[in-house]
Amino acid sequence: MNYIFGTVGDDWLEGTSSDDVIFGGEGINRIIAIYGDNLIYGGSAADTITAGDGNDTIYANEGLNVIDAGDGNNLIYGGSAADTIRAGNGNDTIYANEGLNVIDAGDGNNLIYGGSAADTIKAGNGNDTIYANEGVNIIDAGDGDNLIYSGSGNDTITTGSGDDTIYAGEGVNTISTGDGNDIIYSGSGDDLINAGRGQNQIWLGGGQDTISLEMWGSSEINNFNPYQDQIDLGLSNLSGVVLIGQGNDTMIGLGNYAIMATLHNVDVQTVAAHSTNIFGAELTMFSS
Repeated sequence: MNYIFGTVGDDWLEGTSSDDVIFGGEGINRIIAIYGDNLIYGGSAADTITAGDGNDTIYANEGLNVIDAGDGNNLIYGGSAADTIRAGNGNDTIYANEGLNVIDAGDGNNLIYGGSAADTIKAGNGNDTIYANEGVNIIDAGDGDNLIYSGSGNDTITTGSGDDTIYAGEGVNTISTGDGNDIIYSGSGDDLINAGRGQNQIWLGGGQDTISLEMWGSSEINNFNPYQDQIDLGLSNLSGVVLIGQGNDTMIGLGNYAIMATLHNVDVQTVAAHSTNIFGAELTMFSS
């Protein structure tokens, strides 16, 4: 194990061909540790840290830092300022901490913790777990099967073709899912949920929520409140849309009875009575 120390000035610190421990020091540093499994401490100023394919542990510390962690299975701690963190195809654990951070986690199966400010988090094709925490966050979770926890801020969450589970949190959130079979739990805020083309399960919270449905998708909607929640069918002409009663549930179908959504525990008479508020137009009711 080799130990490399920076000075009070601006340093160029380069690791060896084996495992290194590198301390950045006080200046604006350039730290390069391509080989080995390294332990890297940034300094008190703005550092640029580049690691290789090993399994590295990186502490950004203070300053506006740029971290390129490489393809290993890395453990990365952001600092007290705004950091840019890029990881590769390994399975990484990333803590954003404070500051307005930009995180690109790569294609591994990653564990990502947002910080106390507004973060931009992008993940790739792996199966990721993302905790947004505080702040107004932008999350692009990629195409894996992801688990996402929104925080107390107003978050924008986008997922891809995987089967995702999303917990919306307290803010006013915008959630857009892809072609997978997703599970969405709305929070206490007024959320906009753009349900994708998969077979989705949606649990609404206490806010005034709006659900936008895809024509080729099918969503199971729970806790729908016909007195405050709304549904956007994404159609310019709603004349072909019908309401179909099935016990205590209401199915929303097209003219050919393709089911776009099922509202559980909301009877068709109640939905029909409030269809103008819910859908923006009066819909035809059928009972079974």
